[in-house]
Amino acid sequence: MPEQVLSDVPRRAQARIAALQTQFRAVLVNGARQSGKTTVMLQMADGPGTYWSLDDQQVRSSALSDPAGFAMHAPGTLMRIDEVQRGGEALLLAIKRAVDLDRTPGQFLLAGSTRFLSDPSLRESLAGRAAIVEIWPFSQGEICRVAEDFLETSILEPVRLRQRAPKPLTRDDYIDIICTGGFPEILHIEPQYRRTWFRSYVDAVVTRDIREMTRIRNASAAGAVLAACGALTAQELVTTTISQRAQLPRETVDRYVSLLENTFLIHQLRPLSGNALNRAVKRTKVHIVDSGLAAYLQGQTVSSLRRRNASELGPLTETFMVNELAKQASWAEDDIDLYHYRDHDQAEVDLVAQHQSGASVGFEVKAALSVNEADFKHLKKLQTALGDQFSHGYVVYLGTQILPFGPRLSAIPLSTLWSSAGS
Repeated sequence: MPEQVLSDVPRRAQARIAALQTQFRAVLVNGARQSGKTTVMLQMADGPGTYWSLDDQQVRSSALSDPAGFAMHAPGTLMRIDEVQRGGEALLLAIKRAVDLDRTPGQFLLAGSTRFLSDPSLRESLAGRAAIVEIWPFSQGEICRVAEDFLETSILEPVRLRQRAPKPLTRDDYIDIICTGGFPEILHIEPQYRRTWFRSYVDAVVTRDIREMTRIRNASAAGAVLAACGALTAQELVTTTISQRAQLPRETVDRYVSLLENTFLIHQLRPLSGNALNRAVKRTKVHIVDSGLAAYLQGQTVSSLRRRNASELGPLTETFMVNELAKQASWAEDDIDLYHYRDHDQAEVDLVAQHQSGASVGFEVKAALSVNEADFKHLKKLQTALGDQFSHGYVVYLGTQILPFGPRLSAIPLSTLWSSAGS
């Protein structure tokens, strides 16, 4: 991977952040550690301003000792504060007071590695004053320097997707991509050293961020729950199963699942529901936030997944696809919500994307080189359940051709997700 990946690749979220800065007094950039938030903040230096990282002990000491003075340090300019959650509630209240005194948009650009605003009192402190944008690890389009528009096009103009020419990737190519993931730093590391990086990454988040959030001395339980979630990525979140794998009480598992989500190590897909879907199962599905991290947690490597019958490739491919579309949803101009669907007859659709207009598409993921009509049976059930709201159904696979399989049904290669409108 070229060295310029970290330094000059524009993030798709930047345009959204810039637009929100013209409307809101503060913009909060949330996302996993090492996902590129700091780079985004530094790249968005337009005009006078300051940059402070609360990872710096001296800076953090200043913010904790005099939060009001820290928040008012450079009035009239953009103040960028990285790892803002480490300043605690007092700093957020000081920022609230600052923006209440001056209602000018674009005063603060904040970044945090935890969903600290999940606390109702903290969320209330910035309500109506700050917009929130999530930064994910690099998407494949960002890595390949392609401006993806797949998600919106798949819902609103599905016929146009059949005119594209996806990259002709092989099964081995896809395995390399899935095992690498999208964390910027990992793109520079040779494959044999990536497990070391992932190990250090997990240890840093578990022993520092989670410990700071919970004030506990031993965060090993969080590591055990994360390992269990890694083994179950792309499956329904069943607390009893995780409890058995991690050998922890259910109450402890529930607590740590929430902490893992608040530190952006996992995310959950809600079940699709509605009056027409009264037979739908109401359980969420869990996904590790990065497919490379998921492969590490499962002990999988490029070599192990290249085995002809590697069963683990299916869930990892699904997690990769879900994450890619979640990234695209995070910067889409229109609101697009992501769900999964399963009914009591075990008809399951891996991902359902629902546009703000109500138009919906379903995605089934197959870690296979070919597709047949039987692969569409669950999509057809969803098509019947949604009626006119069903825009299209896609089987995403590891082959090379875009193929029609009946009215509003298509098979598409996985690489179509980061093909551009002109390809």
